[in-house]
Amino acid sequence: MKPASILVLSALVVAGCSAQRAAPTVQEPVAAAEAFSHALQEGDGVRAWELLSSRTQAAADRLAARARLSPDGGPDSGRAMLLGGAYPLGATSSRELSSDGGAAEVAISLDGGAPQTFRAVHEPSGWKIDLDLE
Repeated sequence: MKPASILVLSALVVAGCSAQRAAPTVQEPVAAAEAFSHALQEGDGVRAWELLSSRTQAAADRLAARARLSPDGGPDSGRAMLLGGAYPLGATSSRELSSDGGAAEVAISLDGGAPQTFRAVHEPSGWKIDLDLE
């Protein structure tokens, strides 16, 4: 993952979980980015995790498992690794840059800053944010 992408993701990520609810179904790539941002702003780590692609979730779990092998230990899960910190919040905006029906590029910016491009993928449960973690 590029350093700039890590900064934007870090700025978007918030710790916390809320009551369990049905997984959100998102019909458009931009809506996935907006729902992810809103979940983070609300501190809803469960919902934010559900809005990440299955590939991203699996990669995060693998990275967390590797981190747990270090002498200092590591996060209990990929969700704890990605969504386990307190980060500054701000208004986010997003727009679709391109789409081929099964994948899309979405620009996300925080507080009017320079946008970062993220990939969204269509899965059976709707559009999800797909991060390049490995």
